[in-house]
Amino acid sequence: MTVTARIKETVDSDFDAFVRAHQADGLRVAYQLLGTLEDARDVVQNALIKAWKVYEASSPRNPRAWFFRIVHNEALNFHRHRRAGRRAEERYDPWKRVSNGDLREAIEALRRLESPYREILNLRFVGGLSLEDVSEALDMPLGTVKVYAARGLGKLRQLLGIV
Repeated sequence: MTVTARIKETVDSDFDAFVRAHQADGLRVAYQLLGTLEDARDVVQNALIKAWKVYEASSPRNPRAWFFRIVHNEALNFHRHRRAGRRAEERYDPWKRVSNGDLREAIEALRRLESPYREILNLRFVGGLSLEDVSEALDMPLGTVKVYAARGLGKLRQLLGIV
């Protein structure tokens, strides 16, 4: 086996591990941004393709935040290019089996928040990223992310009637 073939095999193996580690979380983040499982799957697939194309060359410091940034940008692009008058789709609701109505209400309230509060809280609490990772994923200063997170939580509390 040539040196080039061994390097390619190593990169492919590393990327497979990367996909296994981050695909499900990326899907959750995309679902929260878009609202349908089908659209979220499309976005994550596109994000994985983009990540794969530059994975070897980019060697990100924080692969999880880097991938979530790609997912976030792909979701925004998808949303921008969504055709008007698209047929109504059956929405997949992962919270149907949750008996706690408060959790369901919180998820719906999170969806009603405006950007950037929704994106920051989504990455922070649904994606499980630290504030530093959210800052890196959204390419925002950490202080700005902290302010938006605090304000977003305040707005979420208001929507939920918890003041």
